[in-house]
Amino acid sequence: MKEAISKVSKLIEAVRSGEEVFLTNRGKRVAQLIPVANRGSIKTGRGCLKGKINFYPELGLRRGRPSDSEAV
Repeated sequence: MKEAISKVSKLIEAVRSGEEVFLTNRGKRVAQLIPVANRGSIKTGRGCLKGKINFYPELGLRRGRPSDSEAV
């Protein structure tokens, strides 16, 4: 771990170039460094899951509760 701390910039460059980097403590893996996904393509915040979750799949509804006229 001490060696990894002193070589953080080199480890980050290795990950950016596609290498898998594992940090070990006494010969056992304790962490893995992986590249982050492109943040530009990830939507977050209010409404980011709109249209992706169906709470009532058995009724065939995409949104909300069934109205009285749709009740089974």
